Amino acid sequence: MHESDSTPGLSTRIAAKFASKIFLGFPEVLQGGEYVGQIISHELINQRLAESPQVDKPTILVNCGSLGSASVHKALLGLLELDSELLEKFHWTVLLGKLNKNFRVHYEQYPQIMVYDFADQKLMGKLYCDADISICRGGSTTLMEQQLFGIHQIIIPIPWTHDQFLNGEFFAKTYGHTLIDQTKPFRSAALGDILLSKTKYRKQPVQIQDVVQQVTATKDRILDSLLT
Repeated sequence: MHESDSTPGLSTRIAAKFASKIFLGFPEVLQGGEYVGQIISHELINQRLAESPQVDKPTILVNCGSLGSASVHKALLGLLELDSELLEKFHWTVLLGKLNKNFRVHYEQYPQIMVYDFADQKLMGKLYCDADISICRGGSTTLMEQQLFGIHQIIIPIPWTHDQFLNGEFFAKTYGHTLIDQTKPFRSAALGDILLSKTKYRKQPVQIQDVVQQVTATKDRILDSLLT
């Protein structure tokens, strides 16, 4: 079994009693577990990654597609309405997910924003490669995927799930990403200040071979452990 989050859920704790091998996406989550990292799809890696053009300003990927992301979209739309500088200083890509498609009409009033309802793994690889900064929730797989592509993450964990906050806290402390605690008063102005502090931020160019190596490494560690 593989536990991807920073804290195990009830079903994971029960399954662990019967598992002969326990693999972990975060260190020290379950006693007797082996830390191997997150399992990431190879479908994120495709030739389109090499085609990413150089652009004149940072690209923000709004990667909030879950049911609990409406508050983030509302806050961001409020910021864009009040501060045109945010539109001018960045390229914007918004991934709504199937549960937030009602926000499409609001984003589409800004021609600078590219909006997607859904992205398969190959398109996600392209979006990750193009993005310098992301605004996201605290899902462990998303955080690691974005980390692989060198994106600076502004993490706003869903407030009613403790695992997302702990996931985000780990990534903030380990990799220097930005963590916003939504259980405290969620001021969209604070998000705006963070974004404006990143107007000159550009990530290092993505090296496809490095992404391939990291994606493969976790699966190789699991396979080696199973065969020994």
